[in-house]
Amino acid sequence: MSEAERNELKKQLEIMKGSQGFLALLVFALLLSYRGISLQREDVCRLLRGETPVGIDLTGHNIISNAIGVGALIFFFLIALDVWKQSTGQDETIQGPARRNLWAALFALAAALIRLSELERRLNQTEENKS
Repeated sequence: MSEAERNELKKQLEIMKGSQGFLALLVFALLLSYRGISLQREDVCRLLRGETPVGIDLTGHNIISNAIGVGALIFFFLIALDVWKQSTGQDETIQGPARRNLWAALFALAAALIRLSELERRLNQTEENKS
């Protein structure tokens, strides 16, 4: 194996390590969201039983979960961008999937940013109503 091939493999290994870390963050964000839904579900069950719901405001909880997801999606978008740049000038069988993956990563990131923005707006409204 040449030194150039070895260096390329080391670079790919670092990307894989980063991907594993950010996938773990996404799983953590998903578990936070799951916990939030569980708390909301319990409040609905209390209502159905004729009990008083706790009425927990999960906006801050959801912002944290979503912000973690945005961070991970930025990482994956940057990887897709790098792959797309490397595919420029290559055969369409390589360039096409790289381009579609870049668009998919961009749309996923945009959706998460819109959601985060909406959660922050809702949090600000809640704080203004308390004042």
